[in-house]
Amino acid sequence: MRRPALPPPVRVLSLAAALLLLPVVACGATPPPPPPAPLPHYSELGQLGAAVDNQLKLDRTAKITVAGSITGGGRQITTTGDQLISYDPAGPSIQFTQKVQEQGTPVPSETTMIILPDQAWLKPPAGSGLPLGKAWLKVPTSSEVPEVQQVVSIVEAVRQGAEMARSFTQFGAAAAITESAEDPVAGIRAERYRIRLDLAKAAELQPDPAIREQMRTAAIGASSIDATLWLDAHNRLLRQLIQQPLPGGGGIQTTDAHYSAWGEPVQITPPPADQIIDDE
Repeated sequence: MRRPALPPPVRVLSLAAALLLLPVVACGATPPPPPPAPLPHYSELGQLGAAVDNQLKLDRTAKITVAGSITGGGRQITTTGDQLISYDPAGPSIQFTQKVQEQGTPVPSETTMIILPDQAWLKPPAGSGLPLGKAWLKVPTSSEVPEVQQVVSIVEAVRQGAEMARSFTQFGAAAAITESAEDPVAGIRAERYRIRLDLAKAAELQPDPAIREQMRTAAIGASSIDATLWLDAHNRLLRQLIQQPLPGGGGIQTTDAHYSAWGEPVQITPPPADQIIDDE
């Protein structure tokens, strides 16, 4: 026997009922995902530095890719670099290679430095006049020669910069977080922090007379240095951007560092002994 056809109003009501049931069935089968957990947030620079430092020492290793430039002041300089870092109880070990090219020069100059907790070596650019078969200079702990003393200062600055908690708090009230917001890096959720360093105030708080004078000189052409950091949900650094006006109208120096390969094995060892010049 043929089923009697439903009158038009009944067919419309049946269709409406079926449509109303669709979202109910769908919601019951696949509930919507929960909202993402909020990212860690810090309002004090000391807290931020400690959180980054703690995570660095848990991961122990990282790779860093750096791009930089100096523009203005009648010159154009570009830099690129690759860095490995490893944290051990004795202190950080760092290896980095940097290429610097000034506009108009045919090839960049390349410098490599290996820094262990108690020793450091410098591989200067090609053509630096080292004896045949020698490629590395052992960096002394101190020197009366201005050029060597500059290298000693760079080594110490790199070591201090690797200690994030210390580098964030060494300027005291002269540095502060000015802004923070969620801002992804390469598709990874991240919290962005903007930090400003008041150079004049930092100079007055600096106990070392030589460093204090350097900061006073820097403050002549620029009142502050701005840095921006991006941290992921585990307080890992993803990116660090620093922009600094140079004194005397020397232009703007920009450094953009990207961090990756957290916790992956790295090998940082002294250079071959027969290639080292030891001036100590």
